[in-house]
Amino acid sequence: MKTVKLKLYVFSSNFLQQLQCLWKVVKKISRNHTPTDYFYQSNDPLTFKQWYQRRVRGSSPPPDPGFLGVMDVKKKYAYNIGTMFVDDFKDCADGYDPLGPLGRRLRDANNAGFRSIEVAFPYNWSIEEWEKQLISYPLHLELINTPLGPNKEPGFASTEGGTERFLDGLQQGIRYCKALKCPRLHIMAGLAESGHDISFIENLQKASEMLESEGIIGLIEVISGGVIPGYFLDNFLKALDLLQKIGRENIKLQFDSFHLNCLGYSTGDIIQLMNDNASLIGYVQVAQTPNRTEITSPGGVDYEKLFKHISASPKLSHLTIGLEFKWQSVPDYIQLAGFLDKF
Repeated sequence: MKTVKLKLYVFSSNFLQQLQCLWKVVKKISRNHTPTDYFYQSNDPLTFKQWYQRRVRGSSPPPDPGFLGVMDVKKKYAYNIGTMFVDDFKDCADGYDPLGPLGRRLRDANNAGFRSIEVAFPYNWSIEEWEKQLISYPLHLELINTPLGPNKEPGFASTEGGTERFLDGLQQGIRYCKALKCPRLHIMAGLAESGHDISFIENLQKASEMLESEGIIGLIEVISGGVIPGYFLDNFLKALDLLQKIGRENIKLQFDSFHLNCLGYSTGDIIQLMNDNASLIGYVQVAQTPNRTEITSPGGVDYEKLFKHISASPKLSHLTIGLEFKWQSVPDYIQLAGFLDKF
């Protein structure tokens, strides 16, 4: 079978854009596929330009579900399809996009070897679109948040007089969890200026009853002021106190080491907090401080020490860890896999 060589003239007339496109080809070959995926065969019914758009620009059909990518398959780690995804389609594509933005995110998680994913807000896509795209990939959705308010408010769980709005968002989150078989729902607390402890406790107790009937775990998270200024739950000790007052087995902590480090807790402090509150933790999220970069980058948290402790602890090793970070530059899944495979 004859192989046709790549020629620059099939790309853009702009030389810099040509080089960018070629560089993306090289990255994708080394990262996601075998080189043979990128040979255009002379008997291919597609034109070369169509083949290039579909196979090289990120618009290829879903890969074989058995493809494991560069990472050992571990359900312990969840790829965040919002923060970890780097969309290079827009840079050199010209409109052909059969997968759509959700499909490309799922494809990248799958091709990197993940079998678990998380996303803060799945509501940009309908349940039907999610179901359609997830059929093609052996991925399990581990966590979503309740939706933001109409003015981007970070929830209404603590909002005094906001019970109706809180329940509306909670019911929408439950619908998505049920349809997509997601076992955890992060219940956004709202802002401190309109928040009240009693409202939060009562709303979480109502949520507990609704979630219990569906087999879903509710989570609350401490979020630092640098990410959401004025968030109601911006203090770990306060969160523990409220959790005790809520007093429900299916309401747990979403333990985020990034936020805790931003609030002044060292790696040693974070490990101690995990040990002391292991029975209350329902999920873990990680990113490097101060800029939410990958956990292999230098920063305020010693993730080798933290992950070694989690994996060695009988009380913690079962927890799913969500990778809620942003790549500083080109994603390096081989380096990430090498790091995670230590634990």
